[in-house]
Amino acid sequence: MSVSALERWHASQCNGNWEHSYSIRTDTLDNPGWSIQIDLRDTRKQDCCVERTRLDRTENDWIQILD
Repeated sequence: MSVSALERWHASQCNGNWEHSYSIRTDTLDNPGWSIQIDLRDTRKQDCCVERTRLDRTENDWIQILD
C-alpha cells in the first residue's frame, strides 16, 4: 500500500468521531526503520484476519506484518 493510498483510506474513515478515538500511529525503530499501527475498530475491516507475513527484500529492506 502506498502512502497516498493510506491517506485516502484514513480520510474515508474520518467521520467526526473515529479519528479522535482510533487512527494510525507511526514510530521509529532502532535498526533503522519505522513501524505503523492501524486501528481497524469501527471500520469495514475490523473483523478481518491479518496473517503474519515477512517479506525480505534485502538485509535492510523488509516488511513484517504482525497481528
